[in-house]
Amino acid sequence: MFDFLKYCDDFGVSSNTHSPNSAPGWIQVRCPFCSDHSDHLGFNLNSGFLNCWRCGYHTALEYVQLTSKTNWEKAKLIIQHYESDYVPFKKDDIKPADSLNIDFAGKLTHGQRLYLLNRRFDPDKLAKTWGLKGTGPIGDYKHRIIAPITYNKTLVSFTGRDFTNKAKLRYKSCKREKEVIHHKRILYGLDKAKGHKCIVVEGVTDVWRIGPGAVAVFGINYLPQQMYLIAERFSKVFIMFDEGYQAQEEALKLGTGLSMLGIEAERCLIQGDPGDLPQAVANSYRKELLE
Repeated sequence: MFDFLKYCDDFGVSSNTHSPNSAPGWIQVRCPFCSDHSDHLGFNLNSGFLNCWRCGYHTALEYVQLTSKTNWEKAKLIIQHYESDYVPFKKDDIKPADSLNIDFAGKLTHGQRLYLLNRRFDPDKLAKTWGLKGTGPIGDYKHRIIAPITYNKTLVSFTGRDFTNKAKLRYKSCKREKEVIHHKRILYGLDKAKGHKCIVVEGVTDVWRIGPGAVAVFGINYLPQQMYLIAERFSKVFIMFDEGYQAQEEALKLGTGLSMLGIEAERCLIQGDPGDLPQAVANSYRKELLE
């Protein structure tokens, strides 16, 4: 995360966490893009992006380039210099686990296979490609399809999809204290994405539909760590979020942020949810965009 407060201190920028315009989790500063005089520009301590009440959305890279009066390349170096694991608003004191196993899950049950078939998935292919497992009627993750999450071919977390559609939570992920790496700091499907291009989607079922080469950020509310990981791994990115307004707003922000990091990013507008696409249509998207 970009240490915005330290940058402001070092570069003599007046910042305010108690401004009348400030909400929890925001640092307010005067906006250099529209020359306001009342701290209308806010830096969000969760997302790492800025938004001005007058002129709208901006990236940290744009802000640093303008306030440090330097070029884009030097601004990138400044951003890197002020990178920090410290997140002042949502501090995470949970120590990661040394290892993880999912021995509570076994082969997909008849009901789980039927759920996947009804969604036009091939259960055997998914189990082989993504290592899907199933749980029974008891336990914290009962009646769920378990999707292992790997990073550098090591199991670091998992998420479970309720197949009965009766649970309060459709998805229930590994408890934080048991994760080797928090799943919101990595990407689902990254280990199977080859080459310099990828399709970024929201959830695991979207990855299942598109196939290897798609990576998921576990919802539209991605973290800066995920954006930086995409930028480190790929040079061309296609963002395929749901067609809803909020999802497309986040897709636009992600694309803009990646572009500011020198990545070629493009939004792909589709109808509905990528996970619900006919398989033939998803295959054509994958071939057109990645091959």
